[in-house]
Amino acid sequence: MNKKNIIFIVVIAILISLGITNILINRDLEGSTDFKFRVSSIFISSVDDWENYASNSTWCRKVAGTTNQYAIENVEIDGQGERNCITIINSNVFFTIQNSIIKNGLGEGIYLENVRNGRIINNEFRGNYGGIKALNCDRLSISDNNLLETLRNGMELINTNFSNLLSNIASNNMGVIHLKDSHHNAITDNEFFNNTIGIYFNISNSNNVLVNNIISNSYAGLFIQENDKSNQISRNTFINNHYGMIMDKCEGISAFGNSFSNGFCGIIINKSIGCNVSGNHFTLTGVKLQGSGAELSSHFIDSSNLVNGKLLYYYINIINLGDLDFFNASQIILVNCNNSAISDVNLSRTTIAIALYNCKGNMIQNNNVSNNNLAGIYLWNSTQNELINNTASSNGQAGFGFEYSMNNTLRENLLESNYYGLGFFKNSSFNQVIYNTFRNNLISFFQDNSSIGNNLSGNSYLSIANFQENYHVKFIYYDNEITVPFLIKKREFPLVN
Repeated sequence: MNKKNIIFIVVIAILISLGITNILINRDLEGSTDFKFRVSSIFISSVDDWENYASNSTWCRKVAGTTNQYAIENVEIDGQGERNCITIINSNVFFTIQNSIIKNGLGEGIYLENVRNGRIINNEFRGNYGGIKALNCDRLSISDNNLLETLRNGMELINTNFSNLLSNIASNNMGVIHLKDSHHNAITDNEFFNNTIGIYFNISNSNNVLVNNIISNSYAGLFIQENDKSNQISRNTFINNHYGMIMDKCEGISAFGNSFSNGFCGIIINKSIGCNVSGNHFTLTGVKLQGSGAELSSHFIDSSNLVNGKLLYYYINIINLGDLDFFNASQIILVNCNNSAISDVNLSRTTIAIALYNCKGNMIQNNNVSNNNLAGIYLWNSTQNELINNTASSNGQAGFGFEYSMNNTLRENLLESNYYGLGFFKNSSFNQVIYNTFRNNLISFFQDNSSIGNNLSGNSYLSIANFQENYHVKFIYYDNEITVPFLIKKREFPLVN
């Protein structure tokens, strides 16, 4: 028995004899988590540092029977203004950080740089500026940690590859996982709730996001942005996120077998190429597309996707679609489809009930498109279509919304209890709006200053504000740039009951 152990046993005996047994004893008892050591920070930059800590501290040890495996455990690290609670750089040894509390770091709870073969297991991170940051690292395992109340990201991986993030819980953080220029990582069986963004990818390829619960994040559950390729998103549950999943300027993203519910929009695909969306279930939400004609027509979205238990239809480059092509529909998306008819369908409680992109000469008639999060019917860069005798009520932004769409006819429709009854945006001009009824919309008709020559004739209005024009507003965007409009110019129309 060494001298240090003898002294420790003597001290314990004295304390017991004095009846003092309710104090924290700073001693590691064979990996027990009942006793924790307290330090303010740990810095490791070489094997010598590992050896020094293992030889001279009570919270770091060399794993028995090994030459280069170390464990930091059962320690409480209170940053108290230090930049990072734990810093490890230039390390290739196998190490484990486990069963510890890491809190109040002015920088990161744990900062890793040029590190391989690290395991971070069953720790609690609380009140740090960032939770775990890994720069230029490989083959990390981060599992069973609890990350709370970080001001930045719970876990940030930059140029970090072939790592596993498994069974972590994170809440009340700005972001949970941020991958930048990081590839071939697995994010599995985690639970992220009440954060701003659950998972954020940037320039990161071939990552797998599997079987996570992503709940009540105020901006997005998963945001994939800027040159990300070939990421697989499978069997995750997205609940009550404002946007469930955003694919922005990326390529070849696959989302299959996921569940999206109660969000403003389940999936948004913006300016992306070749995304695959299949076998997903949407409840009270749906899919929204944005981009060029080539981008919009490059995706694979099939009717194995269900919206409120019914079918999502996405057709590309087809003519003469009819009733049988929309059997049991709950959301309809047409891209480059002409001379088709959508009639007598009831589409509600999704993101946009009917959306046409680059479409010409279609008839949309006798449909009920109500209680949708964004719009009942949306046309983008579409012309010479007819909307006749449809009912659009209680949609979150617009009964009918148009962008870059000209020379369409809207006749004998009922637009009721929407924010905008009808909105023309971004050069939506020379449309005919005749014999429609606007009732109890906040704003019956709106056009921005790029939309000209729209003819309104024979319509009836009963709304809080009847007409609004010449106000530039960003409409149906994913990036929080929707602006609350104010009245600049108002025309009075006769009110009817």
